[in-house]
Amino acid sequence: MENSFVKASANMSCVWYNFDVNQEDASNSICVICEGKFSRGGNDIKNYTTTNFISHLQLKHPRIHKNFSEMDYLLSNERKSNNLNNDRKQIKLDNFFERKSYWKHDHPTAIRITKLIADMII
Repeated sequence: MENSFVKASANMSCVWYNFDVNQEDASNSICVICEGKFSRGGNDIKNYTTTNFISHLQLKHPRIHKNFSEMDYLLSNERKSNNLNNDRKQIKLDNFFERKSYWKHDHPTAIRITKLIADMII
């Protein structure tokens, strides 16, 4: 049986290492350990889930489930870390100053900020 998913997909659950999509009925998947057949959560692709697979591993293959849980946790943290790093790009100083507008020296906000800075220095 050949899996129709790429096993190394960045956002795919690790549970797919233990299941293959049923080639005859894509709404079902087959456990590669015991060859049990499990629903993917309905007939509509929008409703597909891995909950049944995870429950099956937990009940029938607890050692595999433990390994899956640890791997999924590690990959989940790695994905979060990568997303944080990708979202936080430091702006160049030149660009920062180019896009900022300044208050005139007699503007109330400029006066208040100047006073606050002076109070911190003194």
